[in-house]
Amino acid sequence: MATFDGVIVGAGHNGPTLGAYMARARLRVCVLEAAGEIGGGCSTADATLPGFR
Repeated sequence: MATFDGVIVGAGHNGPTLGAYMARARLRVCVLEAAGEIGGGCSTADATLPGFR
């Protein structure tokens, strides 16, 4: 079983940013995301209607 210094739940725009800062501080970090893609509200997918991003 892996050991981490921190676990980040959610890979919206803040999760990977925090993970990068923690990794630069030489901490072992795990970022978890339930959705199939990262980015959260920052993604450019057609989430509501086709053609609206």
